[in-house]
Amino acid sequence: MAPTLVNVIYPAAASADFNMDYYLGTHMPLVQKNWAPHGLKSWNVALLDKETSGYHVQAVLVFETAEGFKAAMSEDKEIMPDVANFTSTKPSIWIGAVSGQWSA
Repeated sequence: MAPTLVNVIYPAAASADFNMDYYLGTHMPLVQKNWAPHGLKSWNVALLDKETSGYHVQAVLVFETAEGFKAAMSEDKEIMPDVANFTSTKPSIWIGAVSGQWSA
């Protein structure tokens, strides 16, 4: 079964109040702690070029399965409420299975 990518994307408007130090130092370790038992394998965070993309920050989470992510979200009591601690902007969440991959 192919891994599932979950993209959590914050719109360009988030740049006005996004606390990247909190996001990387507190929020993402919380994500890792709570969601690893549901199949979270890795995460990456990118600061995007908001002028060309329309977005400010992107987190890419790799889960073993889409079901694992859905279970993580259904049991979530900490992750989504914590968003207010680093931004007032609501993220978009995109989910999809990996269809192809390459790495050097």
